[in-house]
Amino acid sequence: MAVADHPVPDLGDRARACADRLRSADRVLLASHIDADGLTSAAVASAALARARIDHEVVFEKQLDAESIAGIAAREYDVVLFTDFGSGQLDVIATHESRGEFVPVIADHHQPADADTEFHLNPLLEGIDGASELSGAGASYVLARALEGPDGDNRDLAALAVVGAAGDMQD
Repeated sequence: MAVADHPVPDLGDRARACADRLRSADRVLLASHIDADGLTSAAVASAALARARIDHEVVFEKQLDAESIAGIAAREYDVVLFTDFGSGQLDVIATHESRGEFVPVIADHHQPADADTEFHLNPLLEGIDGASELSGAGASYVLARALEGPDGDNRDLAALAVVGAAGDMQD
């Protein structure tokens, strides 16, 4: 995908870094929120991972807190992709990351905690409004486009991203 083809150019570098990290993983645990935006975020991300031939498993959480993050870490995946949550829980996630339990990749639109991580795709980090301009499913779509191979095309996943945005009552 050419830089000009990127759906949200301001997020292009972050999306490419996240995609590169996911491609280098042996397998990925995809953890997502169990609401309309989270379900569609996971659907977009899972389809993109499958098309990129990245082995993965999907889990859903009602709430991402210290206990659920510990449960995710206990699954022993080297890389965990968080969609539609994770930014606000970076302080807890960073603790697990610093212990070497997993590398987090985050595609989210919620307000980030004070901690940060290398693979963090969030519109708020680039001055884009995550409450009205890009949902979690939208962030997953940006990541999906970055995961396209030379012959890949994930543009069909845009419809799911729109459903996620509508489910999150975005404009």
